[in-house]
Amino acid sequence: MKTISGYITIVQEDRFRLAADDGRGLLLTLKHNADVDDDDLQRLCASHRRVHVLYDGEPDYENGLARSVRPVPPDADAPSADSARSPHLLSARQ
Repeated sequence: MKTISGYITIVQEDRFRLAADDGRGLLLTLKHNADVDDDDLQRLCASHRRVHVLYDGEPDYENGLARSVRPVPPDADAPSADSARSPHLLSARQ
């Protein structure tokens, strides 16, 4: 299982694009038994909250499956200045 943090920029049914803190854009699909549902993804996207995602497989492929999507607490450490990106700027590049 892998973990990554970033911002959800697009949600379509059970698929979402994550603008990762390292600048990558990852397309993931929710596992059927994930700890969130489509509506939760929509709320997280609309709130522009940073999230932690646990996933299996390879993003951008059919086997890139998110097991867990959790909002990062507001008081948690922010990404470093070198890796911090605006989710709006990243989504424009994808």
